Amino acid sequence: MPSKDLGLDLGLEPEQVELLATITEAHRAVPREERQTFVARRYPYKPGGPAELRHPGLPDGRIPMGQVLMADVRALERAGLISITQSRGSLLGFELTPAGLRYHVHLTRSQGEPAARVGAEVRRYIDAEPFRSAYPSAYQKWLQAEDLLWGDDSEANLTAIGHHCREAMQEFADALVREHRPEGVSADRAKTVERIRAVVRQRVDSG
Repeated sequence: MPSKDLGLDLGLEPEQVELLATITEAHRAVPREERQTFVARRYPYKPGGPAELRHPGLPDGRIPMGQVLMADVRALERAGLISITQSRGSLLGFELTPAGLRYHVHLTRSQGEPAARVGAEVRRYIDAEPFRSAYPSAYQKWLQAEDLLWGDDSEANLTAIGHHCREAMQEFADALVREHRPEGVSADRAKTVERIRAVVRQRVDSG
């Protein structure tokens, strides 16, 4: 989860910092020559309320309605981190600005050495609302492992921590297999890496 101090210099809230990171990652995920505008669609009667975000660089091309607030999109615009390219009714088109990209890099670097930054990025992804909503069972197992890891007697709970981590991976792999149904995937829940690789291969082959 992003530190609550990360956005203080621009007056951003943690959720807005998280949204900027999601936008930046989606922007980078698309080849330069194929980049497109982000499109946010809100409920017509709630100008700053729940919205859906679409872009080819996002997982499955979208963040479902309710997991983004249009008010947070507007906050990034006011900070100069995104630029509105079109506004029509309940639809809003925008692009990441060079300032937005630089600010994200600054936040990432401020989180420490490379290994620490990788860990922070993984943690940010797991704590993000899209992951929590899509993989609730896996997320709860991660939380249980974390609670024990940072508890008063973590050394005595190393076995339990390992069990929770393994179960989190199994729940995550199960959810991916149910969603994507790759051909020839192993039914053995213990083979988490093999099952996740089967999903990744299918996604790559399908383009």
